[in-house]
Amino acid sequence: MKRSFSMSRQKVYLDTNVFDSFFRSNPEAFARCQSAKKRGVLFVGSIEVVQEIANNRTDLRAAKQSYRRFMDIVSPYLLSRPRTDLIKRELSTLAPLTDEFAFYSRKVARQVFDDIWKDFESADIDKVCKAFCAERKESFKNDRDQDREIAERVTVDPALSFDQFWLRFTQMETFPDLVKGVADHEGGLAPDIEECRRRLDSIRTFKTAMVITAAQIYAYLNPDCKIKPHKNDTMDAGHAIVASQADIFVTADTPFLKVLKLAEGSLPYKPMSAEEFVASVSSGSCAP
Repeated sequence: MKRSFSMSRQKVYLDTNVFDSFFRSNPEAFARCQSAKKRGVLFVGSIEVVQEIANNRTDLRAAKQSYRRFMDIVSPYLLSRPRTDLIKRELSTLAPLTDEFAFYSRKVARQVFDDIWKDFESADIDKVCKAFCAERKESFKNDRDQDREIAERVTVDPALSFDQFWLRFTQMETFPDLVKGVADHEGGLAPDIEECRRRLDSIRTFKTAMVITAAQIYAYLNPDCKIKPHKNDTMDAGHAIVASQADIFVTADTPFLKVLKLAEGSLPYKPMSAEEFVASVSSGSCAP
């Protein structure tokens, strides 16, 4: 049964593309989100969003506009640490993160984000963007190589839902490889596999990273999904992992949203399109 709940006090993570493309072409949508913030909706931000805004634009004016939207709408005490920090902490403690660790203090957060922006403004923009694109391309290649290695030993029955696939996947002999692969890629650590399996539900950031990896494998190997790998997969996954600190993840990326919707039952938040979210804040409620 679906249940309705008030949007007030819900933590919401907005993907970079919401600030860049959706709000730019839909100023009324941005105004509605500003109103939602005044009514009590809490918007979570991250270094990942700011770095993408800064590094992925040769248009300084457009980048500044996106940055101003970001700083205007995100709650100043809900600026998340990088996902690698979050995962390292979870893997070292195998315990849930506290808000005191997951989010920077207001003063520190503003300094961190302003420093990123100053670095961007003083840099050679063409050089920065080329380096960023090269890094993203290499990261995408490494992720695809890892996925292929796991996929060689995994079959996807189209008759299975993702939730059924995920349940079986956690019991497969390939599960330790997924744990090690995600742990090494995100945190550079070697966790105890059985302890990770046992405490998986309590370490939500790391679990989210594994669920998204498994969801991409499921979607790309399942012909019924009709979803193909994309060069932005790595960046998309990064945002979806940090969003584990929120109740709702909003993206304007339709193909990636399809992957998240497949895995919605195993994720700690509700994935929504930008249009869906704006409609929900306009009405004041949504049904997960």
